[in-house]
Amino acid sequence: MTIVDKEYAYSCPFTTTYLHSEYVKKEAEKAGLITRANSAKILLDRFSMKFPVIRHFIGRRADPLKMMGSLEYKMKARITAIFILRRGASNHIEDAGKGDKTVWEILHCNRSEFYYFSDRLLLSYSYYHPEYNLSELMNREYLVIKSLVENTDCFILECRDPSDFPKMVRDKLGY
Repeated sequence: MTIVDKEYAYSCPFTTTYLHSEYVKKEAEKAGLITRANSAKILLDRFSMKFPVIRHFIGRRADPLKMMGSLEYKMKARITAIFILRRGASNHIEDAGKGDKTVWEILHCNRSEFYYFSDRLLLSYSYYHPEYNLSELMNREYLVIKSLVENTDCFILECRDPSDFPKMVRDKLGY
């Protein structure tokens, strides 16, 4: 997860979104960021999620902070490219353009993932605290995304297998 403004991305390095990705786990093992023991702990953790009864007997869950503590990251980085990820019939990258269609596609993806504008707790809070205006927050979100699209390179990246996304992004960016 990353927090963005109109120009920069601010790191939230220890969110566990990618800890459960096989590709990321293998790359982290290769780089020496995750030991084999920690990798086994992640597998055991996944297994116990499917069978909650055994969770009690397994002990502590995998701790990304301890596992990825040596990972180097920047707290703040300029945003230079945006990739819209899609599953498709072939692997290819195309220019997404800088128009409203790209803005709305990113906005739709963002609001599908983080649906704060229909969260009952936030709606109730905004009712009793009019200064917390959800419509204004949605407008700010739109303006930030519009500014990002106008000031960065935007691409549509399509893959048959989503685990190919990181490699294709690295290749496009020249890493």
